[in-house]
Amino acid sequence: MTLSTFSLLLVAATTMATPVSRPSGAKATPHAEIRNVRITPPRLAVSRPRVTAAPVVTGQIRVDMSFAQQTARKPVLRLVCLCESGGELSVHTTFLDRPRTVEGMKRSEIAAAYKAAGITVPPKEREAFFTDPAKFTSHLQSVTKQAFASAVYGSAEVSRGFFRLEKSTTTPKVLLTRVEIWQNGVLVATYESSRAGLGNFSIPTDWHRFKKYQDKFKYADIR
Repeated sequence: MTLSTFSLLLVAATTMATPVSRPSGAKATPHAEIRNVRITPPRLAVSRPRVTAAPVVTGQIRVDMSFAQQTARKPVLRLVCLCESGGELSVHTTFLDRPRTVEGMKRSEIAAAYKAAGITVPPKEREAFFTDPAKFTSHLQSVTKQAFASAVYGSAEVSRGFFRLEKSTTTPKVLLTRVEIWQNGVLVATYESSRAGLGNFSIPTDWHRFKKYQDKFKYADIR
């Protein structure tokens, strides 16, 4: 082999080993900035603060999270409850981004996050952009880990609930509870309560997907 031939082979090998760079417009794969998330099984119940008042779903949810850095994009807790009242099944959903409160995220807050990121919400996809945490949680502001390392959502006060249910002649019940932790566009942890004793209801495994089973459930607006 001549020196010239060897040099050409070396150049070819070097060219083949060079990684292909991602196009400037390509999106990076979302990745979570928190880890070791532990959801303590919540105890939610239906409370009626006053005889004339509508019943509410009350309780508290504790989530412990470890952070790789001092700051990270704000985590969001998605709470979904399947309730039964007078034989009717209803699904209630809320997004909680602040510990120690029952107040869910407002649509205006999600819209502000999109605007700050320079994203225009397509008119035909508005519902998906405001109800799918995989879309909006990657555009939320950063927070310090101290506020979320051991976060408790909800309230011990029976008058302050996550959801307000419709009045009924019978006392409503919470059949299923699902808790999801989303961060930076990624689902990082889930908890779902037991289905024991619910066989007669024929509940789909993905019952928590928003508005998927409108023939089986009544869906309340997301708080």
